[in-house]
Amino acid sequence: MNIEELYTTLKRMGVPEAWYSLDGSLLPDRTILYRNHNIWDVFYFDERGGINNINHFSNEEDACMYILNLLSREFSNSKLKKDINAKKSGTISDDIIYL
Repeated sequence: MNIEELYTTLKRMGVPEAWYSLDGSLLPDRTILYRNHNIWDVFYFDERGGINNINHFSNEEDACMYILNLLSREFSNSKLKKDINAKKSGTISDDIIYL
């Protein structure tokens, strides 16, 4: 998987673009893919400019797969939390409706 394929996959899954930067731009509060010569760095860049949870990869494919797995998990958890909160607030019903 390369950056273009990763971007297409994340878009198709519905992962918000505000969650990541794949072009090396150091935008706050998101996961960053940054190419540093022959090393691909993946890290979370917080709102204060701190670099957290940095991982180094020797190739683009491994870095992209790592981001895909990371953001897929985070997005799934985010959707699950929204569904649970909606259920608690009564906007999702447990009732089965037969037509």
